[in-house]
Amino acid sequence: MWTKSFWTEALEQVVRTSAQAMLAVIVCNGLGVLDTGLGKAVWVGVMAAIVSLLTSVVVLPFSKRGSDPEATPSNATADRVDVN
Repeated sequence: MWTKSFWTEALEQVVRTSAQAMLAVIVCNGLGVLDTGLGKAVWVGVMAAIVSLLTSVVVLPFSKRGSDPEATPSNATADRVDVN
């Protein structure tokens, strides 16, 4: 968790999630589905960013991403596949 790689990936995910949430609110506002302003869209983006960061930190102990390529599900089950 304290590696530069982790924080780089987490920051990328935070920015991506925040932008998606804000864009969704802005588009829904433009289509008339919601009646909100830009300020509320920004707050939705901030909340999405916080949730994304917390998810990255909480999920980390349960994830093996990048630590051991042999531990990925596709490689782990490849030895047990019957090709006959």
